[in-house]
Amino acid sequence: MAEFVLNAEVRTNTGKGPARRSRAEGLVPAVIYGKGVEKPVHCLLKRREVDSTLSKANRNAIVKVDFSGKDAREVIFREVQKHPITHRLEHLDFQAIDHAHPIRVEVSINLVGEPIGRKAGAILTTQLRTLRVECLPDNIPAQIDLDVTALDVGDSLHVSDIPKAAYKVISNPKFTVCQMSVVKEEVVAVVPGAVAADGTVAPAVAGAVPAEGAAAPAAAAGAKPAVAAAKPAAGAKPAAPAAKKEGK
Repeated sequence: MAEFVLNAEVRTNTGKGPARRSRAEGLVPAVIYGKGVEKPVHCLLKRREVDSTLSKANRNAIVKVDFSGKDAREVIFREVQKHPITHRLEHLDFQAIDHAHPIRVEVSINLVGEPIGRKAGAILTTQLRTLRVECLPDNIPAQIDLDVTALDVGDSLHVSDIPKAAYKVISNPKFTVCQMSVVKEEVVAVVPGAVAADGTVAPAVAGAVPAEGAAAPAAAAGAKPAVAAAKPAAGAKPAAPAAKKEGK
């Protein structure tokens, strides 16, 4: 049975111009298609009613669209379009349902419990947040609860681990839903003289020898320059002065 009711009127004028004028009047253009609908039904709904319904309904809630008591269709939301800046409703797509025929929908996954692997420092990461299922409209679950209490370090759950219920899971059974993993700290080697991101310079190690082919380290501030000419060894004769050139 429908959980919510929206009052609607048939939209005879379609196109961007009429749709823009309808939005200015507080109405939202919408279209209904699906089971039992020979051709798409274009309609208008009050924005306030739609906003109120969307704030209460889950993604697969059954809604009754009532055309002034003359006609009514049970539908589910298929697409909700909003303005990228104002986030105001722009357009709605509804899929008509038949309670006797299965329908395919996306259902949210809800992880329940505290994994035992957290005691060892593992972190629970989620790879899949929704599942695609097929079921009768009356059997659409609000969400799929998945118990993760028994997960230890390195354990994971896949789509194939989802318990059987009144719906058929049609997502790839090999997809990973969640897993327990340990994050290892990365050790970064500090090179002496390297400039860090904050502008600091790593100190040089005392007595360190530069690698082959590397430039010698710069002299520290205030250090005395090296002596240009070496002193002769004790007992050695001084070098003879350079001979003067004789003038011609």
